[in-house]
Amino acid sequence: MDSLLFTLNAILPLILPIVLGYALRRIKLFGKVFLAYGNKLVFTVFIPILIFNNLYMTNFSDINWKIALFVFVATVVMFGIGWLQALFFKKEPMRRSIVHQSAFNTNYAVIGFSLSVMLAGEAAGTQASVAAAVIVPTVNILAVIALSMYGGAGEARPSAKDVCIKIITNPLIVSVIISLAFMLVRWGIMQAGVDFTLSDDNFIAKTLDNLAAVAMPLALIVLGGQFRFGAAGRLWKEIAVSSVTRLLIIPVLCIVAAYFVGMRSAAEMAVLISVCGTPVAVSSSPMAVQMKQDGELAGQLVVWTTLFSAFSLFLIIFTCSSIGIL
Repeated sequence: MDSLLFTLNAILPLILPIVLGYALRRIKLFGKVFLAYGNKLVFTVFIPILIFNNLYMTNFSDINWKIALFVFVATVVMFGIGWLQALFFKKEPMRRSIVHQSAFNTNYAVIGFSLSVMLAGEAAGTQASVAAAVIVPTVNILAVIALSMYGGAGEARPSAKDVCIKIITNPLIVSVIISLAFMLVRWGIMQAGVDFTLSDDNFIAKTLDNLAAVAMPLALIVLGGQFRFGAAGRLWKEIAVSSVTRLLIIPVLCIVAAYFVGMRSAAEMAVLISVCGTPVAVSSSPMAVQMKQDGELAGQLVVWTTLFSAFSLFLIIFTCSSIGIL
């Protein structure tokens, strides 16, 4: 029961704003114009700021290279699994790209870090930060590739040059590059013996924190406003395949692989469950819309994988705890 309550406490803060957005649209408090501009604002401003806030304070000296390497390899493998499952939807290129990115584009940035700490305590905190520093840039670059490689609405399949342009001009990727550049500069200054940080109590840190705090609530409310229950009937195959892969197949493969390569501590397992077992990232929906892919399917996958994850995470956590690896 404690595990179920814990999982619900992690998932319900994501579900309830979606419900609020759905209700607000139903009572006509906002309409399509607000949703369109809200979606663009989330994608181009608030989520990039959130990514910067998640990355810029990471210390290179704190990096556990074993878990960093495993998370990177796992993300690339998940990308490959997504490509394989997307082969079943060749007739719908726009849906194919969404199914592809759902396999690896996890909600780690929103709930993964706190989930890691809740599972294994403060011992998982540093390793969770390392995982975030690896997975956020890797996932966002791969997501742009997945959403670009099949062509968008009314577009032919893009060339390698077109994909590269979309990668380097994507607001999320730009945010990752700026964050990594800041990390390098900060590390160089600290190597010279100067304590350099933006975490102090100043107007820059407060402004960034306030703006970053807007990202997920607004994204979830906009997602709820765009959600249509009727679409689930048309998209049930994509939802079923993507949900099973994202929430069951991938986390099981990840946990088994980690165990056999010697990553057996509670902190390591907590981080890997958070990386591989969390639902599809909220940012995937506004990104899909802005890149002219099937935003409706992307939103459906965010909602349904988030709902189903309350049960899948409970099952995974309960099983790992029962066999003594968590």
